[in-house]
This record gives sequence, structure tokens and C-alpha cells, in this order.
Amino acid sequence: MNPIGGDLREYLGFTRALLQNGSPYIGPNYYPPLESVFFIPLTWTTQDRAYLYLTLINMGLFCGITLVFPALVSTGRRVSSMLIFFLMAGLFSYGFLFQLERGQYDIIVMALCFGALYLYHCHPRARFLAYFLFVVSVQIKVYPGIFLILFSTDWHDWKPNLRRWGALLLVNFAALFGLGSRVFADFIAALQKQLSYPTFVWIGNHSINSFVTIVVRKINAHGALTKPVFQEYMTLIQLALMVFFFACLAVVAWIVYKKRMSPFNPYLLIMCTIGAMVLPSTSHDYVFAGFIAPFAIFFNSLRLQRSSKLWVDIFSVLLVFVMALAYLATFFLHNNQPLLLNSNLPALLLIGAITPILMALRGQQVE
Repeated sequence: MNPIGGDLREYLGFTRALLQNGSPYIGPNYYPPLESVFFIPLTWTTQDRAYLYLTLINMGLFCGITLVFPALVSTGRRVSSMLIFFLMAGLFSYGFLFQLERGQYDIIVMALCFGALYLYHCHPRARFLAYFLFVVSVQIKVYPGIFLILFSTDWHDWKPNLRRWGALLLVNFAALFGLGSRVFADFIAALQKQLSYPTFVWIGNHSINSFVTIVVRKINAHGALTKPVFQEYMTLIQLALMVFFFACLAVVAWIVYKKRMSPFNPYLLIMCTIGAMVLPSTSHDYVFAGFIAPFAIFFNSLRLQRSSKLWVDIFSVLLVFVMALAYLATFFLHNNQPLLLNSNLPALLLIGAITPILMALRGQQVE
């Protein structure tokens, strides 16, 4: 895409608008108000140097969240060959290169979110720092908010959990007023416009909204079915896919609750990751660069010991193979494939469907 670093150029424009006019909401800006504050240091230098600094930060943090973070939360705290494979594959993946080319910063956002989760679960004395990092990640890009349910050690202890989640939601809401009520009103107006008339509907936007819109447009263009029928039920189709995802998430959450597993486990981490990628109306393929870690943790932790039933063993191996194949398919640009294989959404939903089944069969076999 041309020019290189085009997204960074746009974000710096939002920040300069904030500094000059008091509001960053010009053009297609629908991010939280404090997102523009994040880029203020990069306005002190040239565009080329800002892009260079952001690229170096992204590359360093990518190694951290893809290699170091999974190693720290895995049993033995060691760098395994599986983690090295994900790191090397990720460095040449479509999502990571797309992230660098556009001058995006999803890697930074997820480094903040994963850092918050690590501190919360592994260093209880640093939990206030964990809360701060989580709030910052949400205020830069909203989608880390789905990881809120992972800030718990035991879902049976529901009263403290509800108080903690409520407090974090309240702090995040209050932070939206960080630049004043006028800027907050501008943010709400921009967000409503984006939700009503989503921009960036293209095959590289793997959100449910974008995928369904593209499929309906393709069907209508070829005259396969009556146009009014699909156009009328497009919202219903989107809603059905969202319900499907939340049903899969609910099954995983229920198993965690019934088996008294830690909410910070690979299965639930995978489902929250998928939710963060498919639920927003705009979710471009470059976000995959920041989401390799949960899949690396899952495959690094999974142990498929023999069970008492042969069919369970065979079926489990098959599920893991399909899941790995679906995820590795997202590492490549495949815009010349048929429509259902062209977008990454079907692969993500397939992984989301496999995860609760595999968890029901092998839920305790993670280390």
C-alpha cells in the first residue's frame, strides 16, 4: 500500500489536531480520546524518524510477546522449540509485515494487555500496575476490553470478581473524559458514525461485519439470490455469527467454572483473542501480529496423553491438526483464493468452534 507508514501519518494528524484545535476528531478517527495523547512524543520529530522509532519498538515488543511472554507463563519457564517456531514464522507472516508497512501499533497495545495479565497472575503485589497497563491498552484501542474476564483467579469467588470488573469498567469509562466532555462528545459522534456506516469494508478486514457485507455484495453482484432477501437479513446474519462466537465462549467459560480451572488458561485466552479480532466492525489483518502469543501459548502448553478411549485420542489429534492448519493459514496473504478462503474470518470462527470441543475432551491436559 502507498505510502508506507500511511496509518502512522494519519494518527499523527489526529494528534496534531488535538494539540492545535483541542480535539483529535477529524477525518476517520473513531479511536478513544487518549489514543491521540499516545502519539504526542512522535510529533516532536520528522515523519520518517517517527516511523523508524515505531518500527523498532514494534519489532522489539513482538519478540517479547511472542517468545518471552509465552515462556514466562508456561510450565518450566523455558523457551521451547515451539515458541521459536512461532517467533520465526511470525517475523515473516503477512500480519506482522502488514503491521510494519502501515505503521500500526497493535503489537504495543497487546504488549500492554499481556503484560497486565502476566503481572496480575504471576506477581500479585504488582496488581495495581497491572490494572494501569490494562486501562492504558483499552484507552488506546478498545478491543483489549474483552480480556477483562481474565482478571480473576477463581470465578467461584464471584463478589470480588464483580467488584474488580466493575471498578475497571468504571475507570475505563471515566478515562474517556480525560480530555474533557467536548472531546468525549466528539468521540461518541465519531463512534456512532462508524457503527452505522462502517468504513474499510474489504477482504483484509476480517471482522464479522465486513465479511458478511462482502459476501452479500458478491452474491448480489452475481445475482445468485434475490437481492432484497439477503440485504434485508444481513444484520441478522451478522448477529447469528456473533451469537455463535459467544456460545463457544460461554462453553469454554462454563468448563473453566465447573472444573475450577484458572481463568488465565490457554483455551479462554484463545477465545478472548478471537473475540477481540472478529467483534469490532473494523479489524484489519495486521492485528494478527499482536495475537500470535495466545496461539503460541496454547500449542506450547497442550499435552495429548493417551486416554482410555481410542476414538477420543484420534479425534483430539484431528482437531488439533485442523486448528493448527486454520491458524497457520492466517500467516499468508491469500487474496486470490475463493471468497470463503479469501478472508481470515472463517479460519478464526473454525478455531473458535474447535476450542470448546477440544477443551471438553482435553481440558485438563495443559501445563
